[in-house]
Amino acid sequence: MTSPFDFPFAVFDPSNNCTTFGLWRDEALAKKETTVTIANFLRTAISPEPSSDFSNGELVVWWEHFMQSMSDEQNDKLIRQTTLICIKEVCDTMSWEGNSDISGVG
Repeated sequence: MTSPFDFPFAVFDPSNNCTTFGLWRDEALAKKETTVTIANFLRTAISPEPSSDFSNGELVVWWEHFMQSMSDEQNDKLIRQTTLICIKEVCDTMSWEGNSDISGVG
């Protein structure tokens, strides 16, 4: 089996599918990320899409390695820029507590 650190990809673009980015971002902010959510996000953010030969767990291992190789500044920039591009979907997928007309986009 190929190592998850070696799978070929040409582009990593988290805004390829703003809904999966929004779902991942919501869970990440709450520190409740699931393997399935991370893998779904990665399968849409990586081009060409990782083959089904890679399990969700292997994609998560790759993600952890990828995130650790980035500086905090690069990570923040990537998430901030994607959030701005995907603002509608991020708001649509965000978990709200209380009255969203008061505390959210309304």
